[in-house]
Amino acid sequence: MSFSFGPFFTCFIITFFLTGYLYIISHQNTFFSKREIRFLMISILIILIRMIIPLNFPFTYSVYSYHFLPIITEFTTIQIADSNLIIADLMLIIWLIIAFILLIKFLVQTIKLQRYLSQFYIDNNEEWSYLLNLIHKYYKKPIHIAIIQKPISPAITGLFTPTLIFPDINEFSDNELEYICLHEIAHYKQHHIWLSLLMEIVCRIHWWNPLVQYMKKEYTLFLELSNDFFIIHSKPDFNTIDYAELIIKATKKIQANRQPTSCSLMSFTIKHSSMLERRIKYILNSKKEKKHKEKLFLYYSFICFAICLSVFFTPEASFRKIESAEENGVTQINEENAYIFETENGYSIYVDGNFFATVDTIPSDLQSVPIYKKGGQHREK
Repeated sequence: MSFSFGPFFTCFIITFFLTGYLYIISHQNTFFSKREIRFLMISILIILIRMIIPLNFPFTYSVYSYHFLPIITEFTTIQIADSNLIIADLMLIIWLIIAFILLIKFLVQTIKLQRYLSQFYIDNNEEWSYLLNLIHKYYKKPIHIAIIQKPISPAITGLFTPTLIFPDINEFSDNELEYICLHEIAHYKQHHIWLSLLMEIVCRIHWWNPLVQYMKKEYTLFLELSNDFFIIHSKPDFNTIDYAELIIKATKKIQANRQPTSCSLMSFTIKHSSMLERRIKYILNSKKEKKHKEKLFLYYSFICFAICLSVFFTPEASFRKIESAEENGVTQINEENAYIFETENGYSIYVDGNFFATVDTIPSDLQSVPIYKKGGQHREK
């Protein structure tokens, strides 16, 4: 494995494709099949893992750029003062330090959250027997239940032993409590907490990429929509109107709560008004219908393309070795392997993406080589 700028360009491309894909399926779908959801989850998992490791693998195929990427990355080859470091090394150090700090901060926040929730765990006694029996209808393994008397959203957290979080349960009817339990436990059973954790790690590693934050919002909406679809169609008598009203009711109760929500849990509500509106419309319009084969083929092809692009291909500035005529000891320069960059003091010649020489005027035998002005614009000959 090797470090280069290629994986970072790949990250931009994959973030763009994945965000667009999630936007399409979350804003146009009224139907998710179990097979489709499973395929999407596995595919997104692969892409997120690839984004966590911004390195070139032995099986990665590099797609070389001889003109555009070398110009973009040229400044990173400048040496810093009298040191042995170049700007690319400094950028790598800054990226790793900030990513490390953000990951440590996230770990500390998660530990603090677990300690905080442990203060509100309820005991297995008669007082809470109804709630415990309700939860055990859907999840029979060990589970922690925390009831916090604050205007918070019901949620679930915990990777191995889940913790189900409630505000004051007296504010909800028996039917509403069952909907909440069903929703949150479905998140846990479908491993959404693991996927959400992976997304949080990606956001902290790629803190420099603004597209990742937007992708996170679309991804969160997709998890909620797929989970809503799962529970709506898991019960024949499921009342979508009551369920939608419950989501609106729970959201109104937390609107006055200015405290930041922990990023390591799956919440019952979504604070973003546009996402909430989309979710309510989806719930009320969700139908048991089949997609056309053409649409399914398009969706599957799109995500397969994104996977292949993220795992097997990397755009790179050309770093091939300079081809030399061994007998004569000269370097072959032509329009296929070289370009010229116009500077204030003359012209810089690059061969196979590497700096070769600086000249005051362009030699006559190099007139066919592409020439670029400052700013990357091609100069007419």
